[in-house]
Amino acid sequence: MLSEVTGDLFRIATRLKRINRGYKVYWNACDQRFEVHTKGLEFIVPYNELDCRTLEYALRTRRENADDIVAETNAHNVNINNSARKSVEHATSRLADMLDFAKSTGHPVTFTKNNLKEF
Repeated sequence: MLSEVTGDLFRIATRLKRINRGYKVYWNACDQRFEVHTKGLEFIVPYNELDCRTLEYALRTRRENADDIVAETNAHNVNINNSARKSVEHATSRLADMLDFAKSTGHPVTFTKNNLKEF
């Protein structure tokens, strides 16, 4: 069930109309969240309360900024992939060192789940 928000503490519902005259803020009681609508759902407010972050989010996520958002997302994904690659490289290096040590001491190499958990 949606209830329109018209009078909030920081007048966010009113101030959003300066960004887009069609914006209306609703409280979604079923999902316990704020939503911004025009003819349909525009965005879900990613915060538990209405404050200046909501205004910043509305400005940042406008269609005009789509290229910037895509570039930001791609850069974030590159960072995640680089971090994962470094983690795998580190684990591979440690495993190679363990195998070299085992070979140099003449001990047989057997791996169990417990040996590999630390990776």
